[in-house]
Amino acid sequence: QNDIHVVTMPVGWVDKEERINVFETMNIKVYVNTVNDLGHIMGLWQQTVDGWYTDFIKPSDLKVVGIEN
Repeated sequence: QNDIHVVTMPVGWVDKEERINVFETMNIKVYVNTVNDLGHIMGLWQQTVDGWYTDFIKPSDLKVVGIEN
């Protein structure tokens, strides 16, 4: 209705997968801020989060844990 395609939310709001599923059913991408731990990023990636903001992690760090994109 409002033509929203992307939302950004604090990492603390992504504690339950149903919050992500609501946006997924509306075809809205979800980005999370700010995540500075590789383990946490891996968990978020498995929850179908579309992306995240970080202060320190580089693309080369992501390749080490199997995240290529």
